[in-house]
Formats: sequence, C-alpha cells, structure tokens
Amino acid sequence: MTDSSDNRLNNQSPDWFGALPESIQYVLEAIPASDSYFVAFSGGLDSSLLLELAHRYLSEFRQSTVTAVHVHHGLNVNADHWLSHCELVCQRLGIQLVAKRVVLSSNKKGLEEAARSARYGVFEQVLPEGAILLQGHHQNDQAETVLLRLMRGAGVAGLAGIPLTRTLNSALIHRPFLSISKTTLLQLAQSLGLAWVEDDSNESRDFDRNYIRHEIMPLLESRWKGAIGRLYMTANHCRESSELEDELAKIDLKTVLHADFESALSIAALSLLSKNRQINTVRYWIRTREMGFPGEKKFRRIWSEVFSARDDAAPVVEWSLGSIRRYRGALFLVSKDEQEALSQFNSEQVIPLENLAFNRVFAGFSYSVMTVGQAAEIKLVSSLCIRMPDEDEKVTLRFRQGGEAFKPVGKVHHRPLKKWLHDCLIPPWLRDSVPLLYYNECLIAVGDCLVADGAQKELGDCNLSIEWKM
Repeated sequence: MTDSSDNRLNNQSPDWFGALPESIQYVLEAIPASDSYFVAFSGGLDSSLLLELAHRYLSEFRQSTVTAVHVHHGLNVNADHWLSHCELVCQRLGIQLVAKRVVLSSNKKGLEEAARSARYGVFEQVLPEGAILLQGHHQNDQAETVLLRLMRGAGVAGLAGIPLTRTLNSALIHRPFLSISKTTLLQLAQSLGLAWVEDDSNESRDFDRNYIRHEIMPLLESRWKGAIGRLYMTANHCRESSELEDELAKIDLKTVLHADFESALSIAALSLLSKNRQINTVRYWIRTREMGFPGEKKFRRIWSEVFSARDDAAPVVEWSLGSIRRYRGALFLVSKDEQEALSQFNSEQVIPLENLAFNRVFAGFSYSVMTVGQAAEIKLVSSLCIRMPDEDEKVTLRFRQGGEAFKPVGKVHHRPLKKWLHDCLIPPWLRDSVPLLYYNECLIAVGDCLVADGAQKELGDCNLSIEWKM
C-alpha cells in the first residue's frame, strides 16, 4: 500500500522531490557538479534506486543526462538475466547503458577482489576526463567494511572505510547513499515500485562480508540498537584522524627530504622525529608514490633492517609493487616498474648514433645530446659539454660492464668507473643504467656527471651538451 507521498513519487509530479525523505534530498543536492554523470548499475536494489533518483534529479534540476555502466562478471548463472533486466530499465528511463563483459584473472586475494579489480578496470576505460561515477554504497556497507578491516588489524586510515568521494584517474567517484541506511533505501525503493534483481551469492556465508552481514550485524543490532550507525560514525572519526596524520606527515616530509638525493629521505633527519612520527611520515611517503603497502610485518622491517643498518650496508625490503633501499644515509623507494626497467642493462648494449642530436629514454631516465654554440653556453651551466667527435670517430652509447677505467677532467689518475660513480652519488642499483658515450673505444662522458680528460669543450667552438635526468 502507498500513501499520498508515494503516489507523488510514482507519478513524478512536480512535488516528487519534496516528497523524498530530507536525508535523500540532501545527498542528491550534494552530488558534485560535472558535465558527465555515470551510475554503476548492477541491477540490485541500491544501484536501481540510485539510477532512478539520479536520473530524475540531474535531468530536472541540472539539465544533465546519466549513463549507466553495467559490468558482466560471468560468475553467476543469472548474469545474462541481470544484463537483460538492466537493459529494460534503461530503456524505460530513456538513458544509455554501457555494458561490458569481463574475464576475471587469478587473484591471490580471492574472487571478490578479482571482481572488484575487473569492475574498476571497466570504469577507468569508460569514464571520460572530469566525469563523475555514482555508486550505491550505503551506511550498512560502511559498517561492514569497518568490521572487516578491524579484523585485519587496520589502522585509522583503513578504519576510515569507504570514502564519500575519491578520484579515479581524471574522473571522480561519489557515493551519495553512504550516510543512508539500507532500511531507508529499501522502503523508498518499494514506495517507488521499483523492480530489482537479487544476487543469490549474497546469501553465502563463505564470503567474509556476507558472514558479517548475516551473522554478526544482527547480533550487534540486537544488543546495541543503532550499531550500524555508530560504526558509520566511527569510520568518520577515523577519517578525520587519518587526515590529521596526513597533514602532519606533509609537514614532517619537508624536513626529512635528503639534500643530495631527490625524493629520498634523510635517515639523520628522520631520527630527530619521534618513532610514531617516523612511521607516519614513511607510511605517507610510500603511499604518495603509489606503490601499494608492503604489509605491516615488512613495513616494520624498515626500522629493524634498513633504518638501523651500517651506513656501508645495502639492505633492501621488497614487496609486490616496489622496494625500499638504503644508500649513504638516505632511504630510497624503487618501484617494481623501475626495477624491471633497470634489469635490461645486465647484458652488453652498444647503440650506434647516426645523428649527434637525439633524445632517448633508458630505464625511465631521459638522456639527450644536443649541438650548442658559444651563444648558448651561458644557458647550459647545469649540462655537461664535450667536444664534437672527429670525422673518423664512431659515436656509440654503451652501459657499464665492469672493469672500466676512467680519468675525468682535472684528475691525476685513472680509477675504476665504479669509484667515480660512487663519488658522483649514483646509487648502486642505478649504476648499470648510466649512459656511457664513446668515441671509438674511448669513454668520453659518463651520463651528465663526468667528462674525460681531453674531451672537454673549448670556448667558442661548437660543442655537444649532454643531459641525463634521473
């Protein structure tokens, strides 16, 4: 049975918006502004109600259209039926549906995480720059997330749970219903006469979230009425604390950056902070480099193995997306992609250079050689300048094989190249990737750090300028 307000909703009368609960009106009005709106549409209760209300509100009050995005995981025998249902709903509403089928890859974290990863891969593919994707997460989802992460030993950042809004590449994800209870959404969907699909896998207690939803939450609510709302409030408090931690980390990070190594941290400067502020700063530093998190056990090894090691030691803590290393009193982060790129220099490489002016990228580092004259010399104080090769000299680029001896300008003796690289503050894991410029079999320049004795530029001549940007 429906009351008069329900009829106003169903008939989409001019007063339909005023007939909504005030909490729903508020969250619809709080949707961020954009020229392009999308709704993640599974066909379930939450996304069906979100699509209905977002379509009505945005078309009437902002003259904006909504596009629905459905991800077909192929995990359930009813998946095709769910897609057909979503197509019918979108036809009724007169909105575009983008449906994508995905194949789940193996994932050590389980089926749920593999499905989530596939969904977000679709969102990244579909969403244009500046778009906003609306998702139907609600207060119950937030409470479940807090309990799940609590059981995994999460800190305040983890217990902050699902964020109301976050970035996804150049787009934005927004969850209007995050402060709304599942009961409120169900009652509203029923009053609107909406139809939705039910995923029978949501009943399986084999999944942790379902176990919490069906076994733990009812017990908590029976003992402490309003437990779901309180867990939601806890997530908000933790988010506030997490933001304060980040603000402090930003301040501390500026004070511990190493003077000689870009993006590295000074161990001496870190030592002046309390242990908790050290942990907070390093945790933030890793997160801002987008290398994931090494896990709590490996993270603590940074202090027991890397931070406290002898200065001439070369300790490493590795995880799936990167590693942390020590060199000359500094902590360095090296991503997995950088590690893989650096591994290409293990075998000899000789690159003939047909043109003297060029720009190449090696292991993610830009190496450029350009021709300059006297007029440009004043602008090149940070670059390495060498003489032009003679007509009979073959110019090649090579990489360190070991055993090279080198005598830079102004030095009395030849020394192993390894020693010169050490003096130039090149970390050991980068040394094999330093471009070496040869004229015939004579080493002329080492990156943009050293020039060989006798190969220096002569004032007034046309010379070569070298830049190597790490």
